[in-house]
Amino acid sequence: MNISSTKSKYPIRLPNSEGFVEYGFDGVGVAFNNDLQSWKYNRQFFSQAMMSPSFNYQALKWTNELWNEMESYWNNLGEDHELDLIKWLRRFANEMIFRISTGVKNDAIASYYNIIILNNNNNNSLNEKENVKLKESYDF
Repeated sequence: MNISSTKSKYPIRLPNSEGFVEYGFDGVGVAFNNDLQSWKYNRQFFSQAMMSPSFNYQALKWTNELWNEMESYWNNLGEDHELDLIKWLRRFANEMIFRISTGVKNDAIASYYNIIILNNNNNNSLNEKENVKLKESYDF
């Protein structure tokens, strides 16, 4: 997997290119780090932060809260509304990744729900206009 070892035939995952160095990706993080000592330190730090029981509990709590929020939006839309699960789950994943990495909720699901509501309201207003035109044509 992402295990860097001095005994491995392939200790360097990606060669440092000019762009890689220019953007400051060389020697940082866990995934693309070619400096063995820095990689070990970052891996240990990452493992301790992500594998603590309190973090796991908090991540599960946030997942349940967000799922319940998304489910309430689905219930508000009604049974006659067709759900595009790919779009909903993409926003769910986005919001979970953002919240786990920063601790801040970014409301991607709520904004998507508001977009759907606005589109439905615009469609309903267009239907009302068409109904008025239809009634006027009958009166003519």
